[in-house]
Amino acid sequence: MCMNCVCMLPFFINKNEALFESEMKMAHDCLKSLAYSQDLKLVIYNQGSLTNQELNEYLQNFDLDYDIIGDEINVGITMARYRSLQYIYQKYCAVNYIAEIHVDMIFSPNWHKPLIDCLESSEEPLISPRILSLKNNTYEFFDNAESVSSLPDTVEEVMALLQNSAKDGIIEGFVHPVIHKVSILKNIPVYDVGFLTGKQNFEDDSLLLGYSYYLGTAKRWKPKCCLHSCVFHKVVGQRSQLPNIREEWQRNFQGLFTQYGAYGLKELSRIHDNHPFFYAQYRNSVMDRQAYLWQQAKAKQPDETFDIYNSRYILETDEQSKTCLLKIPDGWWSRFYEYHWAACFAQKNDICLDAGCGVIHPFKYFLSATCKEVYACDLDRRILDKEEQLQMLLNYFSAEDIEKAKTRIDNINFTVCSLKSLPYKNDMFDKIYCLSALNDLANKEIQEILAEFYRTLTKTGLLIITIDNPAMKLRFLADCVKQAGFTFVGHLDLTLPNNALYSNINGGLTCFRLLVKK
Repeated sequence: MCMNCVCMLPFFINKNEALFESEMKMAHDCLKSLAYSQDLKLVIYNQGSLTNQELNEYLQNFDLDYDIIGDEINVGITMARYRSLQYIYQKYCAVNYIAEIHVDMIFSPNWHKPLIDCLESSEEPLISPRILSLKNNTYEFFDNAESVSSLPDTVEEVMALLQNSAKDGIIEGFVHPVIHKVSILKNIPVYDVGFLTGKQNFEDDSLLLGYSYYLGTAKRWKPKCCLHSCVFHKVVGQRSQLPNIREEWQRNFQGLFTQYGAYGLKELSRIHDNHPFFYAQYRNSVMDRQAYLWQQAKAKQPDETFDIYNSRYILETDEQSKTCLLKIPDGWWSRFYEYHWAACFAQKNDICLDAGCGVIHPFKYFLSATCKEVYACDLDRRILDKEEQLQMLLNYFSAEDIEKAKTRIDNINFTVCSLKSLPYKNDMFDKIYCLSALNDLANKEIQEILAEFYRTLTKTGLLIITIDNPAMKLRFLADCVKQAGFTFVGHLDLTLPNNALYSNINGGLTCFRLLVKK
């Protein structure tokens, strides 16, 4: 046999009586499908569900070439992979490719060969196949090209489905199983158990960072998937039910951060298409937030992977503030998030406008306490009567907060006007804030307002907008922003995530934020 690929298989089965039988059936299907692939060697790391003798007897039921290693203890996925790699490096030093596979997979015949062909004909360090998995009670291919209503009953029928689902093409993405070029893999700090001391999580992120740094970050490399090979991955999350899984997760995250630092998290956010978790962790690592924002504002090319620059739905997990100079009333569902985000852009030398400021909303007072010169406009004529404004604030804010507002109100230049016709000169404002003031307007009005914002904003200025959805059609607004001459500072993502901030007001609302520049 000309063996050119060794597969690492951590063999873990839950001992829980309710799960053991079904997971053994899952492992059976996996091993049975692997028997249809030629020229493969399996290095099976026993995680302790069976003794090594029991596992060896079980494996005799399949036509496989395998070695069993491990001490019959669940050492975790990171340590199992690390030890498997060291074993392969020593015993099979001539092998060119190493694959990572799991027991919750079913493989098409010779699934590995198209992937190896892809690696041999490219500079890619690793490659994944096309994946079929179960999502929302439907079997979907991860490239979203099609779905399958149900899986066939037998392993052979599933394998035939997978074989017929292979197609030409290479796309960006990372999934398991994955095949590595050993010549490159040996040069990166893969599964470094000196840092990744937990049993699970972030080991793949450490791996991807190792590849990115080895290849050079200037290449902006991302992992790829070859669609000419197809594998079913059940994605059962076996280890999610283990005790203390949160602590194990935290230990590995701390190890990842210690290993690669804040800029490693920044690089991961790029590799994973700006995943919000890595955005947030990178952002939280910045020690002087205001200094960073000032630096970015002055930069010709601001750091667009810094999440505050992205236009997207506001999330339940976003940072929030209970105060905006004044304590924000509890019932103002989205203001905690809107004000916190918008406040990030306020700087002491700014000349800024609170467009559609309202009578009782406190953001204008925050701006007055922060910025050099503040203007505020609204159609409500009560903004011109400062005593009436302060009197109305008593319905929402404490006496202490009213005193704070009194110290700032005289520094605000109030104007009653329509946003469609601003009485300000061209290129006047460094920042224009329009927070939840564009809801329920006609299309033509939106276009006219954006034209005025463009006219009055400086060439290096920023326009900060929040809106309620579905009160505003997001795609239409995004198109209007571009037609007005603005460009998005960061990424625009119109996808509604599961954890979007939500209120049942008016039949259900979410909140969207936009950051644009000339």
